[in-house]
Amino acid sequence: MRYAQPVNPNQIRVQEAFDRHAAIYDERFSKPALGESIRAEVWRIADRAFASAQSLLDLGSGTGEDAIHFAQKGIHVTARSLMPPAGQQK
Repeated sequence: MRYAQPVNPNQIRVQEAFDRHAAIYDERFSKPALGESIRAEVWRIADRAFASAQSLLDLGSGTGEDAIHFAQKGIHVTARSLMPPAGQQK
């Protein structure tokens, strides 16, 4: 991987770990009961916080689950991730 700016070598290892799991992240984290429970609690809090929002910017959107959640509530969501889409990783 090439980086535009110098990066902490430990950070690169963390990013590579996330890259390896990106394609199956939702299957392993979001779908099991614990992941669903955590996400549901976060959405309950966020739904109240963004109740009157017309648009949201989701930085670090990952697999897009949060962006989809808010879009289904009628909020215009712009989702951006620094990671390439799953399957396009090098």
